[in-house]
Amino acid sequence: MDVVGCLGIPADGGVFIMRILAAILLLVSISWSVPVRAAMEIEPNNDTGQATLVDPRQPIEGRIDDPVDYFRVVLAGDGRVDVRLGGYPDGTRVRAEIFGFSESDNEKIASADNRGRAQLSFTYAAQERAGVIRLEFEQERRCDRDWCAIRLNKQGPWYVVARGLEPVPEWLGSELLSPPTYQLTLRQPKHSEPDDDHEPGIPDSYQSFTDPDSGLGFRYPPGWQLVSGRQARSWRLTPPAEAGHAMGIELKLVPRIEMPGSSAEKQLNLLEKDFGDHGAEIRQRSRMEVAGSDAPYLVLLQPTTAGPKARLQLVIPLGDYYLHAGYAGPQPDYPKAIKAFETLLNSIELSGSRL
Repeated sequence: MDVVGCLGIPADGGVFIMRILAAILLLVSISWSVPVRAAMEIEPNNDTGQATLVDPRQPIEGRIDDPVDYFRVVLAGDGRVDVRLGGYPDGTRVRAEIFGFSESDNEKIASADNRGRAQLSFTYAAQERAGVIRLEFEQERRCDRDWCAIRLNKQGPWYVVARGLEPVPEWLGSELLSPPTYQLTLRQPKHSEPDDDHEPGIPDSYQSFTDPDSGLGFRYPPGWQLVSGRQARSWRLTPPAEAGHAMGIELKLVPRIEMPGSSAEKQLNLLEKDFGDHGAEIRQRSRMEVAGSDAPYLVLLQPTTAGPKARLQLVIPLGDYYLHAGYAGPQPDYPKAIKAFETLLNSIELSGSRL
């Protein structure tokens, strides 16, 4: 498959994410040749719990208005990762630290200081695909009469980060500058990616499900609860409480006869519009192979009162049906069950025969 972005708790490897987040989680490689644009950081992202979910195939753009920014990343696979940071003003002191990408999300495995240079570049080894990147910008902060500003070196200008109702303090000067931006890019050389031809096996402990009416069958993790949805031919899977995450899987079969003249691409277009109308931020659109079919997918962030919800949404042509398959939950939990979703997709059968 070919997709993220969209993330930092260790997760097992697999062909699925390699494609799903193949340059990641902040990528926007769209199937109909739309140019890749930079993904924006989502504020607040000033501690690990708020880390912006990103896809390495897509450049990341952030504003230097806080001392620290965090990004949660899911990589295509284990191996070497090249990191480059640039675009910030001359004289800015920057430090990058990499956590996780091993057995612990809290283990620092790499760090680098730009030493005042215009760019920061370094390479680190990732034993797991998920982890956190911490960027620290050395700055002086000053607040006065509800105005707050920062500067990145003693000779540099002040950048306004909070505007007050009172007159502008004299020390700010006459030119009120907005906070500067920076660009972060990640790259995994091709030789570090997993083998596209390798299909992960399905553990013997996985449970089986077959819908007698449609013949749809799949496998899912032990302990997960499978319930029927509100609509016909729909199901939802949720993990046990002790799993330590709140990711869920949603499946819905749509008979082709009910959608004359439609296609998987057209149905995903409708889903994309609906998500967008409800405030979602589309992070990636592309295609992957599932059950022998070419399936379009979206990676997006949905706003909720509890914080951003990350979602991977596919529409899979499946015999006389379209299968709408979604993997969704709190943004920080995204990497925790992606392997389970990958395995479920790899196990899909229709009428007792693997497609």
